[in-house]
Amino acid sequence: MKITALIVALLVTISLNAQDNNIRTTQMKAELEKSKDPVSLIKKWKKKYRMDTISVISPGKYMGIADSLAYTGKIGKAYGPFPNDSILVLIAGKANNLFYHAAHILLDTISFRKKVSLKMADTFIKQLKSGEKKFEDLANIYNIDGSGQNGGDFGFLPRGVLLPELEKEIIKHKKGDIFKVVSRNGVHIVKILENPKKDTGWAIMLRIFL
Repeated sequence: MKITALIVALLVTISLNAQDNNIRTTQMKAELEKSKDPVSLIKKWKKKYRMDTISVISPGKYMGIADSLAYTGKIGKAYGPFPNDSILVLIAGKANNLFYHAAHILLDTISFRKKVSLKMADTFIKQLKSGEKKFEDLANIYNIDGSGQNGGDFGFLPRGVLLPELEKEIIKHKKGDIFKVVSRNGVHIVKILENPKKDTGWAIMLRIFL
C-alpha cells in the first residue's frame, strides 16, 4: 500500500510540474510577442539563445521545422516547444527571394561526347517544338539526377541554388520557352514552366533554449 501511495504521489507531482511548465512556457511566449527588445528579455530570464538566418529552399516542401517556420511562421510570433526539442522560436523578420520553376532534360557528357550531346539537344528541341516528342518522356529516359520521374521538373528553387550556368540563362527566358544550356554537368534542354516569382526566401529566427 505504501509503494502504491508513493507512486500515486510521484505521478501527481510530475503532472503538476508539467502543468506549471506549460503555464510558464505560455507566459514566456506571450511576453516574447509583446516585447520590443526580446534579446534583453531573454537575458533577463537567464536563458541561452541563438539568432539564425534560415533559407527557404522550396516553398511548400520543407526539410524540417526550421524552414517550415521560416516560410509559414508569422513575424513577431513565438512557436514551440517542439517534440524532442525544448526550444521556443520567435520569427524576428523575413525577406523575399526570387524563385524559378523549370524542367530540364539532361544529356550527360560522360555518357555522350559533348558534340554529340549538342546535336542531340538541337534535334530534341525541334521535335519538342513540333510535338513529335514529349518533354516528360525524354526527361524520364535521359535524366540521371532523379528529376526524370517528375518529367524533369525540379520544382520552385530560389536564386543562388541552381547551377550558375542554368540560372544565368533561365532569367533571360519566359514561361513556355525551350532552350539549351551547357553546364559542368552536361547539356541541358530547359523548359520554363512558370515565370520567376518573389516569395519568402529567408527568415531571421531567434531560438530560446528552455
